[in-house]
Amino acid sequence: MNSIVIIAFGVILLVVMLYIYIKDAENSRQISSVASAIDQLQQELHKNRKSFESRLAQRLDEEAEKHEAHLQRELNTQFKDMAEPIAQMIEELQNRYDHSKVEIEMRISSIEDGLKNLTMPMSSNMVDDNKIIAMFQQGIPTDIISKDLRISKHEVEFALKLAKLRE
Repeated sequence: MNSIVIIAFGVILLVVMLYIYIKDAENSRQISSVASAIDQLQQELHKNRKSFESRLAQRLDEEAEKHEAHLQRELNTQFKDMAEPIAQMIEELQNRYDHSKVEIEMRISSIEDGLKNLTMPMSSNMVDDNKIIAMFQQGIPTDIISKDLRISKHEVEFALKLAKLRE
């Protein structure tokens, strides 16, 4: 009887070990299946992340381009608004300058005409200025001219200066 109990106990132990082995193999298959599913999910998640990042980058680029174009238009508008008054002021200054230039040229012309009509005074001793100029052109110094004509050196220099103004 003892041997039957030992054999029965051995058979039960063998059945339990066989049951554990089968369950362990089944659990290993399930774990392997779960691990495979996790790997697939991770790969799919990686693909989705890459796709999302590329779409996000593309959308950000499109939005940046839209904003850049909008900012460019706004800057152009503001620049135009600021430049128009400046251009008008420059044009007004140019017109004033042109008008002043014409007026000044007319005044200069008037002064020149007045100077042409102005008669030059003769020297105080009524000595002919032409005689002083002729002597000077012959190379005679102003000191000698003043002694020969019996006038001051200043009168000789004055006559010569007047002659230069007439030329």
